[in-house]
Amino acid sequence: VWQIVIAGMMSVAYWAVAVLIMWRRPNDRMALFAGFFFAAMGGVPLASVSNIPIIQPNPDTYFLRAGLGCLAWSSLLAFFFFFPNGRFVPRGLWPVVAGWIGLSLLWNFFADTALSPLKWPGWLLASTMSICWGAAVVAQVYRYRFASTPLERQQLKWMIYWTGVNVLGIIIPLFVI
Repeated sequence: VWQIVIAGMMSVAYWAVAVLIMWRRPNDRMALFAGFFFAAMGGVPLASVSNIPIIQPNPDTYFLRAGLGCLAWSSLLAFFFFFPNGRFVPRGLWPVVAGWIGLSLLWNFFADTALSPLKWPGWLLASTMSICWGAAVVAQVYRYRFASTPLERQQLKWMIYWTGVNVLGIIIPLFVI
């Protein structure tokens, strides 16, 4: 039961941020992308809790869950390359995002097949994830040092804080259980 409560709280928080961002800046493309990203990520905690009868794996909700997961996880990495001003920086890393989107498609729509990254050898999955997330970190450091205004640097600091809180929110329950 506590998993459902925590997942629900996380989802409501994501959706509230999405609504707030889109309400405050309805004409800003980056704000709309950020709102879409937060709205999609808001569905992930509830979709991952298997105690909710309507979300338990069933054929009727498969494409909904897979599509939501694919949109959420694909937009997550892309968000790191576009935030805060909507420009893709650094430009040379677009193949990483394209590869991540492909990986997200395999992960969500082909989870039960041999194509699923979960069925890959551990070293291959770990190296693929390290390359993708390492590139996201490199992109943010590059953006902070070479392509950001003082206001954008402040926004990047808030994003790093938000990322840290989310990572802790994922890791801490693993050790509490």
